[in-house]
Amino acid sequence: MYLHDAIVHNQDDPNEIVPLLNKYFNPSSVIDLGCGIGNFLSKFKELGVKKVLGIDGAWSDNEMQMLQPEDLLLKNISDELHINDKFDLAMSLEVGEHLEGKYASKIINDLTGFSDLIVFSAAIPNQGGQDHVNEQWPDYWVKIFNTFGYDCYDLLRPILWSNPNVHYWYAQNMFIAVRSSNAAIVDKLLSDFPFLRDKKNVVPSLVHPLQLQRTISETRHLHTFRKLVKGQGSIQEYKEFFKSRLTRK
Repeated sequence: MYLHDAIVHNQDDPNEIVPLLNKYFNPSSVIDLGCGIGNFLSKFKELGVKKVLGIDGAWSDNEMQMLQPEDLLLKNISDELHINDKFDLAMSLEVGEHLEGKYASKIINDLTGFSDLIVFSAAIPNQGGQDHVNEQWPDYWVKIFNTFGYDCYDLLRPILWSNPNVHYWYAQNMFIAVRSSNAAIVDKLLSDFPFLRDKKNVVPSLVHPLQLQRTISETRHLHTFRKLVKGQGSIQEYKEFFKSRLTRK
């Protein structure tokens, strides 16, 4: 069961990301696989998108949930979903890493069944987080999308990378996938963003500076902890270590 909290799961990210997606793609319908508390879809509705559907487990049906019951399907993502409807835009953000690798193709199969245009992100190796069991570099997911006839483009990361109001994992991991046979979507994408023309399926493995800082910090804390356990730390190190633990979010 994934635990949501107001520090991470708020409207800061949707307020920055959703207007961009709305501007670039102007969807009239959006589905979110692994919607959590529905914060992204609620922003789409605020901007005038009438038809939304969020899918997540029963644990997402709590006091933080922002979606109306009719816009929410409570179902485990690893289960068969049996959704025959189509949407202008499908999204799945920081979800794939929570399911075992044997479900990776199933997730992408579901998304490609929902829409010809997909926004996707998933945790990279050693990113860390709750119940991460399949952290992978983007190329892992790109290759799966390719098997379903989709091409992937690194459109969003350059735009989000330095935005202080966007959590680094979105800026680090987010890309789009487009059904290659849908000429209308592909042609418009490459017309609007010419720099993508020679970048098909080029989604480099990148580590955001804030991710790097976090990893280094945690490594240092682990080293200090081992010293303290062995009784080898100074009084100042004891004080600093426990202070950092008490103030950590």
